[in-house]
Amino acid sequence: MRRTGTATNHAKFLTAAGVLLLMTVAIACSPVTGDSSDDFYGTTLTANAAAPPFTLRDQFGNLTSLSDFQGKVVLLTFLYTNCPDVCPITTNQLREAYDSLGETTNDIAIVAVSLDPARDTVAAAMDYSERWKMTDRWSYLVGTERELAPTWKAYYLDPTSLRPSAESDAAASHDSTHRPNAPKAGIDALVQESYLIIHSAPIYLIDREGKMRVIITHPFDVAGLVRDVQALSNQG
Repeated sequence: MRRTGTATNHAKFLTAAGVLLLMTVAIACSPVTGDSSDDFYGTTLTANAAAPPFTLRDQFGNLTSLSDFQGKVVLLTFLYTNCPDVCPITTNQLREAYDSLGETTNDIAIVAVSLDPARDTVAAAMDYSERWKMTDRWSYLVGTERELAPTWKAYYLDPTSLRPSAESDAAASHDSTHRPNAPKAGIDALVQESYLIIHSAPIYLIDREGKMRVIITHPFDVAGLVRDVQALSNQG
């Protein structure tokens, strides 16, 4: 299997995905970074829009809704259990943040929504949570693509948008038939060979009233994340 250049290409695509995410959120939520009186480490979302609701199953198999965490500061992110790079980094940093928050953890909830309905089952979510010692520290939510897609869209993520289309699959098949040794091109090669879902693992901070207040993307400092969570928690 050809792997040359995969890591470099994946990093480039993750960077591009992060830029696209921020551009979309900027248009939809009207964030500002310099003039906010809140002075958050992350990007402030000034629209004070209500966080879009969802109900999915957690790693214990229980139906869990965003509204279940009303009155707490919610750290919402998007991951998948077979991710080789960004997700483990994000998970580790979330665990570090949780450990740093001390008694404040009583006032917060960490929620991860799956980006991989094909492989992120309840069992896979539990295994991943146990592996990263997050079982009782967060809710890892899974579902079918039909169940997850509205939440992806509501939070400006689309892990399916860069997967091969039927047309590109047909073109790739035709090309390999006529040129069996020809390398696959671009996104198609990356996804087909590595099953990598392109995303930027954003972290949304949702306040006690259920409003989206801050977004943080990679790379980020754990201390900055902790400071923002504490600031929102102290707002009562």
